[in-house]
Amino acid sequence: MGTEKRERQKRNRDARRETIERRSRQSTTRKRGVKVLAVILVVVALVGFVFATGDSGDDTATDITEAPLETTAATDAPATPAEFVYGTGECAPTDGSATQQREFADAPQLCIDPAKEYTATF
Repeated sequence: MGTEKRERQKRNRDARRETIERRSRQSTTRKRGVKVLAVILVVVALVGFVFATGDSGDDTATDITEAPLETTAATDAPATPAEFVYGTGECAPTDGSATQQREFADAPQLCIDPAKEYTATF
């Protein structure tokens, strides 16, 4: 028979082993529960997705009835476009000294010389 100290050490060692084993079982159980919960959530998400995006279940075609088109000869002559007319508003100064104007009483006059050739530079 061993000493009292040796018996105490054995009890403590056994208690530690039991604690480690119990924690290991709890960890395994917890991991299994998390996996089962994840699978359930995936299944619920898939079912929800199918119901949200599925068809309405009404597979019958709808009949569309259209009124017959009446065919009549066009009696109006095609409209000819009117010739463009410039307005009577003032042209801006060519040196750029005028203040910016946002509202106009009338369309501007032809402010450029049609005989010249203009080039836009970007």
